Amino acid sequence: MRKHEPISLIAVGDICPGDHNCMGFGTGTLMKSHGHKFAFQHVADLLRQGDIVFGNCEGVISNIGRDDGNIDTLEFRGLPAFANALHSCGFTVMTVANNHVGEHGPEALRDTVNNLRSAGMDVIGLRDNTRTSMPLIQEIKGVRIGWLAYTWIASKHSNQDRSVLSWTKGDEIPNEVAALRPEVDFLIVTAHWGREFVAVPTQRIIDHAHAIADAGADLVLGHHPHVLQGTERRGKCLIVYSLGNFLFDEWQSWLRETALFRCSIEDGRVQASEFVPLKINRNFQPMRAKKAQAARILRNIEQSTRAINDPELACLRDEARAERLEAKFKRRIFRSQILFLAANVGRMGPRTAYQKLCRRMPALQRWI
Repeated sequence: MRKHEPISLIAVGDICPGDHNCMGFGTGTLMKSHGHKFAFQHVADLLRQGDIVFGNCEGVISNIGRDDGNIDTLEFRGLPAFANALHSCGFTVMTVANNHVGEHGPEALRDTVNNLRSAGMDVIGLRDNTRTSMPLIQEIKGVRIGWLAYTWIASKHSNQDRSVLSWTKGDEIPNEVAALRPEVDFLIVTAHWGREFVAVPTQRIIDHAHAIADAGADLVLGHHPHVLQGTERRGKCLIVYSLGNFLFDEWQSWLRETALFRCSIEDGRVQASEFVPLKINRNFQPMRAKKAQAARILRNIEQSTRAINDPELACLRDEARAERLEAKFKRRIFRSQILFLAANVGRMGPRTAYQKLCRRMPALQRWI
């Protein structure tokens, strides 16, 4: 590995460009009202410090198929200008390997990729005829940085996602990592995986991460659980199991606690890695967490890291336990959503609130 200047890498988790939980007053609506730079105004200076800035585009950036009277066409959807906002605040690489970018069909998915690329970002997470994940190779400060991106989860258009996105069950990834390894100086793998809302990854996910590391990855960046998870060193590879939410219209406080991950790439290794604690405020903007909240966020990451690395805590990595926890959190969120709808019908509008309610109570007649 030749000597080079340190390369600063910043990574964040799930970025939802449109409304989801808060239809009519969520991230997409606020950005439409205040401009798309509004979303990142508290963290843009942080993001711009990175030579590489990575995020997970957890939604559609396209007007194709949009119908303002039908929430089925609006959820997880941002305006095309959002791609320019991402680039202007520092993002350089976006993955579309997730279960929401295909939410509105193949044309909107393709348009999303085109909009991201036209704004000046590299897009990863697509497949071709010979590989699950098409690799990206960048040259930064004379260093060849390789990327592979995968998702274990598909959208409601699962056949579409499995034919276009780098959907996987994980078995072929080590071979693809090993094939790319000789072509690059530093190799990053991103993974959309795991149980939602669960702070400790399961042993199955850990085994996948170990196989990726053993095949030659230098850094693994995970997302999908919507909460932060801990880290692990495997040889020279650093595994970050979940980056949590970054831009999402969540109202529960525990889902608005998150962090930005940053590190330095030096001599082919991850150095000086750290989490910068963030909170998502009431306008759904990420911003630096205050002292007490920041301490709690870092403590939670440390606890998750201990559960990942301590053999005596293997019970916390059990698949059945994680499945029960995920179901428990989803039931809790489901119950709170009914109350949330009732409390916010004025902000949401009766039409949108009714359509939302129909999602939870299918026996109701749809009003579209």
